[in-house]
Amino acid sequence: HMELVNNEDYGVPDRYQWYHERGDGEFEGQRSIMTNSDMALVRNLEDYMTVDEDGNEGEVTCIFKDESKLYQTAEDTQYTLRRRALGATSKVLDYDKDNASYCPVASHTIEKMIEYKMDNELFLYDFERVLEKMVRNGC
Repeated sequence: HMELVNNEDYGVPDRYQWYHERGDGEFEGQRSIMTNSDMALVRNLEDYMTVDEDGNEGEVTCIFKDESKLYQTAEDTQYTLRRRALGATSKVLDYDKDNASYCPVASHTIEKMIEYKMDNELFLYDFERVLEKMVRNGC
């Protein structure tokens, strides 16, 4: 889901962000938030980014659909998402609600994101190396 965050009290522009309501287990009632740059690692938002009627940038007109929730095992998820990323069934699906469509898969980065989804230790290892490089170089 997407929402507009009002930042006028903080002196920064309002912005859109993605959020996901957690509905089960120990995380019930908590929200995960992501920016468009986070989401662009798994979905191609290029043709779906707009400026709203108030001039706020970053509104996205497609809907995120997490196909991984459709499968029973991690192996099924990885296999199916990898096939979709490689073009086996990579069409944009129409969605009737508000004349929107599903956001297409980001074909250039989805392979690595699937790896990270299946191996958190690999993600943490790679993230640590990148963070150290950014801190050292002042990025």
